Amino acid sequence: MLHPVQLNDTGLGGPTDMVTRGTPSLANGDNGEKILARLAAISAPYGTRIKIADGKAIIAL
Repeated sequence: MLHPVQLNDTGLGGPTDMVTRGTPSLANGDNGEKILARLAAISAPYGTRIKIADGKAIIAL
């Protein structure tokens, strides 16, 4: 099952920031770790094993 990629609906400067609204950006630190952990959790029921180390995700094939 594929899931869509969702871009920010709010710009970096808040809801009225139309310049950066919808622009993808790198997620680092705690936010990046949370995203990778969620990705690993929602992938597990489909048999996909994701190892997270040093801020990177490795998919075990």
